[in-house]
Amino acid sequence: MVQQQEARLCRRELEILEIIREYEEKGITDPLIPVIQEKLGMSEAGVRKFLRILLRKRVLPVEDERKFPKFSYKLAPRQKAVLKFIKDFIDENKFAPSLEEIAFGIGLKNRMGVKQHIDALRLRGFVDYEDGKNRTLRLTTNHCEAGDGKN
Repeated sequence: MVQQQEARLCRRELEILEIIREYEEKGITDPLIPVIQEKLGMSEAGVRKFLRILLRKRVLPVEDERKFPKFSYKLAPRQKAVLKFIKDFIDENKFAPSLEEIAFGIGLKNRMGVKQHIDALRLRGFVDYEDGKNRTLRLTTNHCEAGDGKN
């Protein structure tokens, strides 16, 4: 199955996957994004884009996703708003909001925009959810760090 999935990957995705596997074989725990940037001459945003694609294509196991949020950087204002809305909604209602409720709550017209923000928060380790299931969105322990401006 993995070989079938890899057959559908572009050259750059295969190169990134090769670097990740090389690191796993050697047991190296250093952050991967800067290494991929250096080896392939890509920007951080470009590397993150390809990592999201690999995660969506389910080529990387979910455990691999946890290696990438280790980088500390500031959340975009809209991402902070999404995170705050999710936290407030769960505190008030005791269950997770839907994409439509988040979109309405932060003033977006499109659910896809919300989905992209949530995927970015998931990649950074602030939220998690089960693919294909409604209202499975949950905050991780990292969400506490989002509001203090240090990340």
